[in-house]
Parts: sequence; C-alpha cells; structure tokens
Amino acid sequence: DEAKEEKNKRTRNEEDDEDKEGEPEQQEKEEVRQEKKLDSDDSQPPVDYSAYLPPLPTTPCNPDLQERVRRFLAIQSERGVSVNEQIQGNAGFRNPAFLEKMVEHFALDSFGTLLPAHVWDPHNLPSEDFVDAIEQALAERRERRERERRELSTKLLG
Repeated sequence: DEAKEEKNKRTRNEEDDEDKEGEPEQQEKEEVRQEKKLDSDDSQPPVDYSAYLPPLPTTPCNPDLQERVRRFLAIQSERGVSVNEQIQGNAGFRNPAFLEKMVEHFALDSFGTLLPAHVWDPHNLPSEDFVDAIEQALAERRERRERERRELSTKLLG
C-alpha cells in the first residue's frame, strides 16, 4: 500500500509540475491575485475622507450640465464605449495642448472651482497674477537692470 501511495504522490506531483510548466499565464494570474491580496491589507481601518472633502452641495445642479453628463453616461453604457478610452486612443489628444482641447471640446471653465466665490474666485484675480503679466514684468526688470549696468560701465569707463 505504501508503494502505491508513494507512486500516486509522485504521479500527482509530476502532473502538477507539468500543469505549472504548461500554463505560465495561470501562474502569472495567480501571482497577481496573491499580490492584490497583499495590497488590500484588511488590517488597516478604512480612511474617513469626509474630513478632507467639502460638504455636499445644497443647491441644485445646473440642468444643462446634468443633461450633458446623463447623455455621456448613456452613450457609454449603450455602446460600451468609455469616454476616457476614446480620449486615450485618439492621437489628436496626445500632445501638449491636451488641456486646451479638452476645455474647448467640453466647454469647460478652465479657471473654475468648486469653492464658493467668497472663498476663492479665480475670475477676480488681479491681472499681475497671470503668466503674461509676470513674464512682462520680468522682461521689464531685465531690461532695466541691463540699462543700469550699461550706464554704470559708461560712467566708470567714460
């Protein structure tokens, strides 16, 4: 009986080894499952994000915006199409002007915020806070310093 049992053990081990060699994809899938188990450590308590998020809005959503979102979600579910996948697959969006294209395509307010205007209103920033004004001020400063250096060197050499 021991000989038969030993032979059956060897046969099972050999079959297991053949299965492992013949199916590397299965092994990879199993490894990924094990990694996910390790990554999802249930010993940590869930994080309460409510301390970091603003309260839910009390005003109703803009009906036009709500309709646009509903339409996009309907397209996504009906056609099995994801807007994100379409964007990622479109070569036209793979460029540095991506943000500008998205703002234009979806008619977004690129300076918009979820904060109330009395807390933060990006549309009422002083003009000197924008990049164009900052670049102009830096250029004027460089020109003034260069002019002062030339005047100083003329006085010292002249």
